[in-house]
Amino acid sequence: MMGQSNQWMKMRQVTGMLVKVFLLGERAAMRRSETGAERVRMRTVKLGMRVTKVVTQRVNATSMAMGTWIKFSLMTRTKLIMTMVMVILMRMISEQRMAKWRTMRPILRDLENTSHDVLAVL
Repeated sequence: MMGQSNQWMKMRQVTGMLVKVFLLGERAAMRRSETGAERVRMRTVKLGMRVTKVVTQRVNATSMAMGTWIKFSLMTRTKLIMTMVMVILMRMISEQRMAKWRTMRPILRDLENTSHDVLAVL
């Protein structure tokens, strides 16, 4: 039971860190355009929350289906989480298209550049 609790805490840590990464991206986007800053901020926060929620739910659902918490190696788990986040992000961007993509680019770049440091928490 203790192992499950620790695993859950790690997942919570990672999702929290991912939200922080999105906030870094938000700041970068705000520096680029003062006018749309508030819109960018709201969209970034919502996007970060949606992505981390979906990733957490999927990892939890997979764990439950297997009847245990997933015991991946550090690199495998890191890659899984980042891949899922990127796939979800790309899907959201393709849904919204056009002008919003310009806003998302710095956020994606920040996510990519910071992912190694962020997931070192695991």
